Amino acid sequence: MITVKNLTKYYDDFPALKHINLDIAGGIIGLLGPNGAGKTTLMSILNGLTDFQAGSVEIFGLPLSKNLKKIRRRCSFVPQSLALYESLSVL
Repeated sequence: MITVKNLTKYYDDFPALKHINLDIAGGIIGLLGPNGAGKTTLMSILNGLTDFQAGSVEIFGLPLSKNLKKIRRRCSFVPQSLALYESLSVL
């Protein structure tokens, strides 16, 4: 259902995610780690809220970069705290 290959994300010169590889088949999944481990960054990328510099993401067998609208029709994301994403509108 979710395939992540060599995913890399930098904030300026800081590597938030470096060559992450995941295969998630489905079910109930928990994402655990200490503060600053990249959990929120990974979730933001999987939901198309944050770009990444390298690697690939497929959800439902669809490349995230070309199928964001199709993927968003089938999944959602509820952040831990209220967040304002300037790139999103009411529509």
